[in-house]
Amino acid sequence: MKSPRMIKSHLHHFLLPEQLQNGKGRIIYLVRNPKDVVTSFYNFMADQLVEGDRVFENFFDGFVNGTEFACPWPRHVLEYWSRRDDPNVPFFRFEDVVKDKPAAIRRIADLLGRTLTEEDVTKIADHCLVDNMRVNDKVNFSYWKDIRYVNENAKGAHINKGEPGAWHAVLTQEQSARIDEMMHELDGSGLEIVHT
Repeated sequence: MKSPRMIKSHLHHFLLPEQLQNGKGRIIYLVRNPKDVVTSFYNFMADQLVEGDRVFENFFDGFVNGTEFACPWPRHVLEYWSRRDDPNVPFFRFEDVVKDKPAAIRRIADLLGRTLTEEDVTKIADHCLVDNMRVNDKVNFSYWKDIRYVNENAKGAHINKGEPGAWHAVLTQEQSARIDEMMHELDGSGLEIVHT
């Protein structure tokens, strides 16, 4: 495809094309509290999982044990965190983006060498509201209908609440504690995960 091109990926950094790993192009990395990741990820994947993993507890075990797609989560996050000072790898926290979308929009515009007016920033922020994304066929996965089965009646659908803390309604205290233990792998890295 002609430039500019964009791809959305959940790949580990070491699995990206070498040119991208070595600085060609830009990588916008978004980290999220893993308690919200596992619940959102399950809602997204549930219809595509093998039968045994369709039970949330089994999927959760795979996430924490590092056997689900794009896992182990700590390794994935730390690979990109180690590149955070690279000029082409801005590192965002989901919770910060939700809290201040205009700041994130300006930071991405700077990365892409774009100048935005305040009106532009407002329009983009409005475009990124969860309710607007749910009806936008470019992001709500409706375009997949021609490619594969899409369960439009899924519990969470593709776009969930778009806010931190949804895990409270799903995870047990034991599951929350297991993720807290998993997050100790970040100790000493300097990366602070927002607790929601």
